[in-house]
Amino acid sequence: MTDNAPSTHISGASDEHEPAAARRTVQRDAVLAALRESPSFVSAQSLYDRLQDGPVPVALATVYRHLNAFAESGLADTLWRSGHQSFRACSVAVSHHHVVYRSCARGADIEPPVDWLNEAVEAEGFHLEHVVLEVEGRCALCTV
Repeated sequence: MTDNAPSTHISGASDEHEPAAARRTVQRDAVLAALRESPSFVSAQSLYDRLQDGPVPVALATVYRHLNAFAESGLADTLWRSGHQSFRACSVAVSHHHVVYRSCARGADIEPPVDWLNEAVEAEGFHLEHVVLEVEGRCALCTV
C-alpha cells in the first residue's frame, strides 16, 4: 500500500504490540495460548469451552475481555459473521484483509490492491479513511 492508502485493520504477531498497561496473568496467557492453537476463527464461547479442560480456571467474561484486548492490540484478528464475533491469532504485523472459508471457518490473509478503490472514490471527491475487506467462500477441503 502507498502512504496515502486508507487505513485498514492492523494486526500484530507478538505480545509487544499490546499496550504497556495490559496486565499479564495466567488467565491471559491461557486464552492467548488457546487462541494460537486454533487453526480457524473461533468464538469466545468455543474458546471458553476448550479452556474448561485445562489447568487454569478462566471465566467466560475474562475470555471475552482478553480476546477483545488482543484484537485491539493486534494480537488477534476479529470478524463478524451473522451477528457473531470470531477471533483468530494474528500472524501478520501489517495491514491486511482476509478470506474466510464458510464451512470450516479457517481464514487466510490476503493483500488485494486497494489503490484502485482509493482512486475511484477520490475521483468523486471522497477520501477513504478505513477499509475492511473480508471475502467468504469455500476452500478445497470444504467443497470435496
